Amino acid sequence: MAQAFKPRFVDLVRNYTTTVGTGDFAPGPAVNGYSSFAAALSTGDSFYYSAIGVDKPAEREVGRGTLTSTGTISRDPISGTKTNFTSGAKSVALIAAAEWFDAADAMLGNATELGGSLLTAASAGDARAALGLGSASLLTSDADAGLASDSDSRVPTQRAVRAYAARFAVAHADRAALAAGNGAGAAMLREQGREGMFVFDGSNLSAKVTADTAQGLYVAPASDTTGASGAWVRKFNGEVQFNWFGGVEGNSGAPGANSTANNAAWTAAMSILSALKANALSNFSGLYALRFGLGTYEFSQALDIDKGAIDIRGSGMGHVSVSAVSGGTRLKFYDCGGLRVQSTNTSGISTGDAVLHAGGDQSSISDLGIEGNFSAAEAEYYGLHVRAQVHCRNIAISNFAGDAFRIEANTAGVLGNANSSTFLNCHGWGSRNGMAYTGNNTGQCVNLGGSFNNNREWGIKSLGTIGSMFFGIEIATAGSSAWNDGTVNPVSRVSDGTNRYFAISGQEVGASTNAPSGTTADNTWWAYEGAGATNTGIPLWFSGILVRSGGCAIGGGSNLFSGCYAESTGQAPMQGAASDVVLGGKLSLKTWANGKFAVIRGGSNGMASTLSCYQALSGTVDARLGDQNGNSGNRIWTGYEPTIMPFGLGGILNGTNYYLTYNGNLTTQVAYRVTGPTTSDQFGTGANVPYAFVPRALMVTDGSTAITTARQLRVDNAAPSTGAHGQGEFTLYRGSTAGLIGWNCTTAGSPGTWQALYSGYGTGNIGYVTGAGGTVTQATSKATGVTLNKLSGQVTMNAAALAASASAAFTLTNSQIAATDVVLVTIASGATSNSYITQVQATAAGSCSIQLRNVSAGSLSEA
Repeated sequence: MAQAFKPRFVDLVRNYTTTVGTGDFAPGPAVNGYSSFAAALSTGDSFYYSAIGVDKPAEREVGRGTLTSTGTISRDPISGTKTNFTSGAKSVALIAAAEWFDAADAMLGNATELGGSLLTAASAGDARAALGLGSASLLTSDADAGLASDSDSRVPTQRAVRAYAARFAVAHADRAALAAGNGAGAAMLREQGREGMFVFDGSNLSAKVTADTAQGLYVAPASDTTGASGAWVRKFNGEVQFNWFGGVEGNSGAPGANSTANNAAWTAAMSILSALKANALSNFSGLYALRFGLGTYEFSQALDIDKGAIDIRGSGMGHVSVSAVSGGTRLKFYDCGGLRVQSTNTSGISTGDAVLHAGGDQSSISDLGIEGNFSAAEAEYYGLHVRAQVHCRNIAISNFAGDAFRIEANTAGVLGNANSSTFLNCHGWGSRNGMAYTGNNTGQCVNLGGSFNNNREWGIKSLGTIGSMFFGIEIATAGSSAWNDGTVNPVSRVSDGTNRYFAISGQEVGASTNAPSGTTADNTWWAYEGAGATNTGIPLWFSGILVRSGGCAIGGGSNLFSGCYAESTGQAPMQGAASDVVLGGKLSLKTWANGKFAVIRGGSNGMASTLSCYQALSGTVDARLGDQNGNSGNRIWTGYEPTIMPFGLGGILNGTNYYLTYNGNLTTQVAYRVTGPTTSDQFGTGANVPYAFVPRALMVTDGSTAITTARQLRVDNAAPSTGAHGQGEFTLYRGSTAGLIGWNCTTAGSPGTWQALYSGYGTGNIGYVTGAGGTVTQATSKATGVTLNKLSGQVTMNAAALAASASAAFTLTNSQIAATDVVLVTIASGATSNSYITQVQATAAGSCSIQLRNVSAGSLSEA
């Protein structure tokens, strides 16, 4: 690139041109939304340009241009060869070419660090000249500040300026060297783990310097360590990195130097982040997001989230197992709890505070693993202790002496409020409970996906007063780990040498001194599970054995388990309370005379199915719909209230069909039927179909008691030709005409107006049906407005003359157009090829503006 070429950079400059051959470009009108070269530049200005054919994109050119005194654009292609453009419209735009950036990179890449500066005076001047930035000027350690304030119109894009300035920043080996610098401009910190760009701020930053004890974001100069005279400030976008505060990645396998450094780094990070929050007086202020990198970070203290809502992010949760988390980001805790989300009135494990303070409400935790070091004795160390509303995603927790996930909040006692928290794809393994809810302020939490396996008590323990929701969760081997020996840690399952039993919730104390029945019967303390000898986690019962109930899941009421899966062996079944609901999936279930719970389920749920698939409690009597397994004795009308049958309807089994009846008349069959379960699964043959509801026509309403609101859905070979029909009714087509879906009633009447609907497949057309479009001819001139209230159509324009490079615009009034619509317009016929450009340039409710431009070299008079 010639040194004399000094390009100007201006945004959004683009003209049309019809220039042919290899001569200078003669700019035509500016492209809509852009400035013209004449408006943006002065005669003699140089710039980079790109030219491309509108209809012939293969014809293109990138080069160096100059605006001449005659208004044309001289051409100097970067390739060295001019494109021989043919007829048709082209667009010419002012750009920043790759050549400029390549030259900048080459020049800056040859810079040599000298005397605290990355460029000598001579090489700095050469760089400026090569980049078209004017004459040479001395660039020292504050060169980037000088460039940033350069008012030269040839300064390039912001991205180029940042890259340019970064290359001239002084590099410092550590924070001490940074503090000893001259306190001006920008500097690069190269200290391992703390790398980054710093810019000196001369204002009083003493409060922030004091709060940033680890110098993660603020480094005061050695000349004034208080920060009152300014400080170096880290420049970053987005997340704060944990390592900036002295965090150390490494898996030593024991508490020591790494955990000491990381404990201090966490405290330091929370201190400065809380000092930077938007509203220091608010209990619910947000903090910068904090990122942990890949690898293991060891700690020997629980990490309290109590300075404001924060987004804590790892770099992947890795793989969870019984005793460890591997891969991704792992936070390893020794003899302590893990992360602890505090509310505005809580602190520590169980303290309730009378004075409100900042908490972690609305915090987000994602993409990391949390690991404890449980080895024998249990303790109240939780992987994630939630005492405020929190939102978690992709969290794997393993091997804690307490619960993996502990959601604990009350209106009294431990206080806090964790209602409506969310846990998406979370996994809790090898701990006391995988997911444990307790307290009356832990309701309506959503748990979606994930697994809770190999825990010592329950996979899911949801004893919150309000209840929560669990969707698509896996539970295996709960309450039967190698640690469940009955001597050190309690057991939930025992054997008498021949049979196996599990402890009934609420009867643990009595189960310690009262043996199982020794038969297939339940007793007050133990429930029969099945035949089986002792095994790992299932010891022989003895008097004084330590007992607690455990298994796949326990509910305290009002919980919903939907689509969850629990292994039917290796753990005790679910034990629920009144109003716990299981919907679908596969959970092993047990009901008790002293604690029935409602269950809606499909399939056997892992047990021999002797339970009803629905129980609705009414006093001491159940109304039941039993397992629909071909059992003709399951008659709804024999149940007590509450009933799930519509008022006045009954039913009768007749052969393979179950017929609905009206007003208890079992001899008169209504024209509707539900086919029985023993028929073959057939469609379109006239044979009965299992469980199908087969009406002649289906009437549906909006819930109003007035029959006039009902609309009919039917199947037929043609649209209805008789009877009264309402707008919105639909008839499905069952004939053989390809592409025809059916008919929709567009206007109420007898029989009303019916419009055919096509799918666009087969022989059917894609687009608007016949009659949807229209035509209109423009009068007087090409600027005369027209009206066409159709979904589609054709406008024949007036044949008035349109000069070369001139435009005409007219308004199309159309009641079908909404302000948010996209209107498509194209030239259909009657125009000289490649001579016009048309577009919709404005859309409003009920109208749009259409512009036609003559891009040919002469005047045209065409309709």
